[in-house]
Amino acid sequence: MEDCSALQQLCNAFTAEDRTDAVFITEAESDRLDNVVLFARSRCSAPLILFRRTNGEIEDQIFDLVIETLTPPKQWVREVEALIFAHRSLRDGSHCSDGESARLLQD
Repeated sequence: MEDCSALQQLCNAFTAEDRTDAVFITEAESDRLDNVVLFARSRCSAPLILFRRTNGEIEDQIFDLVIETLTPPKQWVREVEALIFAHRSLRDGSHCSDGESARLLQD
């Protein structure tokens, strides 16, 4: 796990053999999320997960998961786990059974 507070650090975190499971972004009032999202999307196919901290408007459809302020940890951890599992399955060429897929979608 890498903690990147600047775009250059994020750039250095991605490698040629990247097997990133997810990119977590914490919103700040002064952030320009567009730049971070575009950069991350250009470097990897991992899900982008946004932790909201403000009530400002964002284009939440550019994220794979948006976790609103005060979301209980049990809830968002389950959602992140399901998203990472689905991403790994696609990335590694594995396929979920129909039952697993239905359970993941329901969660």
